[in-house]
Amino acid sequence: MKHRLLRFALIVCCVLLWGHQTMAQFLPPAEKAAGEDSLATGDAAFYYTVKNNHNVPELLTMGGRFYQEKNWPKFTTVMERVSELRPHQAEYQWLAAKGHALQNHKSAAYDRLIRMQKLGLAYDPSTDDDFAPVRGTPVYDYIVENLQANGEPFGSSQPAFQIDKAWTGLLYESLAYDPKSRSFLLGSVRDGSVIRIKDGHRQTFISPSQGDQSGPWSVTDLAVDAAHNRLWVASTSLPQYSRFSPENQGMAGIFEYALDSGQLIKRYVLPAKSRPHLITSLTVAPDGTVYFNNNIRGHILRIDPKVKKIAGVLESPIFRSINGLTTDETGQFLYFSDFEFGLFGIDLKKKQLLDLADPARFIAGGIDDVIYDDNGLIVFQNGIRPQRIMRIQLSPDKHRALKVYPIESANPRFDLPGHGVVVADKLYYVANSQWRKMDARGLLKDGEQWSDQLIMVTDKHYKEAARDKREADIENYKKKLGLSH
Repeated sequence: MKHRLLRFALIVCCVLLWGHQTMAQFLPPAEKAAGEDSLATGDAAFYYTVKNNHNVPELLTMGGRFYQEKNWPKFTTVMERVSELRPHQAEYQWLAAKGHALQNHKSAAYDRLIRMQKLGLAYDPSTDDDFAPVRGTPVYDYIVENLQANGEPFGSSQPAFQIDKAWTGLLYESLAYDPKSRSFLLGSVRDGSVIRIKDGHRQTFISPSQGDQSGPWSVTDLAVDAAHNRLWVASTSLPQYSRFSPENQGMAGIFEYALDSGQLIKRYVLPAKSRPHLITSLTVAPDGTVYFNNNIRGHILRIDPKVKKIAGVLESPIFRSINGLTTDETGQFLYFSDFEFGLFGIDLKKKQLLDLADPARFIAGGIDDVIYDDNGLIVFQNGIRPQRIMRIQLSPDKHRALKVYPIESANPRFDLPGHGVVVADKLYYVANSQWRKMDARGLLKDGEQWSDQLIMVTDKHYKEAARDKREADIENYKKKLGLSH
């Protein structure tokens, strides 16, 4: 679920700002495109006002107005600025390219699109009439061909098991694995229950919740701590929760259960007086410390296994869409994604914030879940095109990203994939959460039907060795030719 509510708000914003015909194109950022900004000299006051503006919502409102007015120079200037401020949001790169295309700035438009293509994005200008002015050249045809190629399926995922469509409406999205019983656990957004799947059979592990102020409510994430016989459940009272009410609206908490029996041990409910709260992610460190987010407030919090109380880890006015918390095998490093700003880590020992993604090499916006494994991070990007699962190899000191490998991309079964778990050398994940089919209350929209909810499995290191060999062969060939790049 994680970023879903934030995405719904963004879509509403898009409708208001851009109108129906452009809403489907609203996406992320990049570096500054090659020049042709006549406003730098023709309207210097406006140009420098925009370049010194750091307020993205204000800039988007401004850009929407210029688009409706067909003031392409000012629209482009604004979108270039937004793409600088949000370099991990691909939609803003797309809109900046669109602005250049509308002015017939072929070089600048092509430059933007080529960079998007190299980042593995699959935005297709051939389907958007705003790119008509820059069509009809061999360069354009080459760019389109390669962007379309990025949208072709890649990977080897296969169905592991499924939730029958009769139960899909309960929104079993959170996924965890119990190594002791060799079973999977899934949490329901709709009724707050947790089910166990073992050998393909479904059984209720934690019964549906009652929905009062003490919780739990919608299950938004699960984490298994087998070493301490614990199942941790993140819960928030969402509008999609069947017992949602004014009394529990905006309530959230962490709930501690015995892993073997499902017995509730302790509730950690965030204060009602400071609501609304939105917990969408949690993780457990090897020592039993639980980390979780409060998405609305930009907080990362923890529960110490000895003190058994909530304490703060990070409080930021910038990060307001934190998702995908995960820790390394030592517990020293905590990693998280922000849907807008990218991928980060915290060296808890040194109290150091780490920026892990270079937008020139990997666009890290739209990440819904993050899993640490084998000195790397597996990320689920369902907020970009194509929807994809990637693995980021970390440096030995765990402070930097070294390489990025695709695991699965543009799978036709994908429908907002997210929430995964590593079991041995395999990655299991929910492939089709189907949030697009429902309204704000979690009910099916008119004309929609639930599909079986698929949990898929793939090799967590899919074709990494082959890719490393190919890159090594290329580098050796360059050396033979005396080339440095």
